[in-house]
Parts: sequence; C-alpha cells; structure tokens
Amino acid sequence: MIRPQDQFIQVQGFKVRYWTMGTAGSVVVLIHGISCSVAEWAHNIEALSREHTVYALDLLGHGLSDKPIDWAYSGEASAQFVLDFMSALGTGQAHLVGNSMGGLVALEAAALAPQRVLSLTLAAPAGLGKKTLFNFRLASLPVIGEWLTRPNPASMTLVWRMAFVDKSHVTPAIIADKVALAKLPGATAVFLKILRTGISFKGFLPGPMAVLHDKVRQIKTPAFAIWGKQDVFLPVEQLGVLSSLMPQTETWVIDSCGHVPMIEHASAFNQRVVAFIHATEKRASI
Repeated sequence: MIRPQDQFIQVQGFKVRYWTMGTAGSVVVLIHGISCSVAEWAHNIEALSREHTVYALDLLGHGLSDKPIDWAYSGEASAQFVLDFMSALGTGQAHLVGNSMGGLVALEAAALAPQRVLSLTLAAPAGLGKKTLFNFRLASLPVIGEWLTRPNPASMTLVWRMAFVDKSHVTPAIIADKVALAKLPGATAVFLKILRTGISFKGFLPGPMAVLHDKVRQIKTPAFAIWGKQDVFLPVEQLGVLSSLMPQTETWVIDSCGHVPMIEHASAFNQRVVAFIHATEKRASI
C-alpha cells in the first residue's frame, strides 16, 4: 500500500488535494466515492503508475479539499470539476477510473466531454438502479440523517465492514483516518447534501436516475465495469442496467467481493485495469 505525498492545486478557485505517481504513458485519473478520499486508491496508484501518469484527487467536499456548502455537488458539477482539475494540471485527455459515486462522476464526464475521456473503468458506479444501502436511505431523512452521521469510530466501523466481504480490511488505523476526515468542518453537511440530492428513503430518486440513463445511452467511450458479487451498497444486478445502456461495456463480476474491489481484490483489479487500458489504446491506434 502506497500513500504518496499530499499535493494541492487550485481548481475553480478552491484548494484541492491530490496524489500523483508516474511520468510515463497516458494519464489515468482516479475518482473516489461519496465520503471518501484519495486514500481509497492507496492499493492501486503505484501499480497503475508503472506505465501511466496517475492522479487521484479529493473531490470538492471530500478529504482535504475545500468543502463549500453552497456548491452544487451534482454529478454533472463534479464531472466538470474533474475536467477542470485535468485542465489545471495541463492534461487534455485521460482514462477515468471511478468507484461508486466516482463512477457516476466518470460517466457524467464522458457525457460532458467525450473527446477528453479515453476510457472508463467503473467499479460499482452509483445512480443506475434504485436499490442502495439501508443506512444511506435512512440518512436521507431530515434530523435522523444528522444524528446518524455524527462521526464516531463505532458507526464508521459498522458501515465500512458492510463494504467488504473480508472484514480484515477494516483496520483501526483506516477507521481513525476516516473519522478524522469526517470531523473536518463541512464534511458531514456536504455528505448529506450529496446523499439527499439523489437518494430518498425509498432509494435512488427516479428523476435523476432517468436523466443519467439518457446521458449514459449516448456514451460511446470504451468502458470496463467491475462489480463485487456480494456488494450490499449497490447490488450487482445494476450491472445489467449499465450493460443495456452501454453495450460496448466489458464486465467483470468478482466473487467474495463487496463494494470496493480496488481494495478487496487490489492485485487482480490493477492487472485487469492496466490490461483494459492497453487494449483500448491498441484499438485506438489501429
């Protein structure tokens, strides 16, 4: 596991933390999920950087990036933010790799600027189907959500243990890091704002989901979807929705895997993602 040095850059006038490794090949940008950070890519960035220039960023409202409460925090706004992050680094095109909400953001980026997105690797992307974790649905409710999301080790451990089949990945050090980030000013308020934009007690809202489906149907970017068979955050059946909307999508369902395959099956994940990117670039060069 590698944790590169924190670096910071201004994007849309906000301070953004990012990690980078590698100087060769094409650019790969790693996009985390809701209430997460660059730390989710600590098992991947070094392996991917052997043949690529890799960046992982804390999305606005997350990690050590700024957390303005009055920002939009929609999938489209976050996608534009990623594109602006790339521009700030002087990067025109990149392969996008996103987990959960990060997968949704990657899809939105491909819809917004298809010429800038070379490929999509989507690890359990959010927003495609109605079902999601009961804890998230409950947190969408006023007052109850504010009570449930008060940062503490016990509740953080409970949620993160549900993200894995192999619970040994949820260590006290990881929980301590997540609680510390969640206690930063604005972090919980932003989490609830994002959650309530797309989720109600019944699950993902049908309106935003239909809008996303319409956008995804138009995406022709090469795509690779990865899903844990035992994912309880976003059930693997939602992979079928993605495949029907984007028939070009290659798929990989991993047994004994939950919601974060890039951590739980890091070595295989890294190998398959590198192989997919290489195959995509080879086809593009013909």
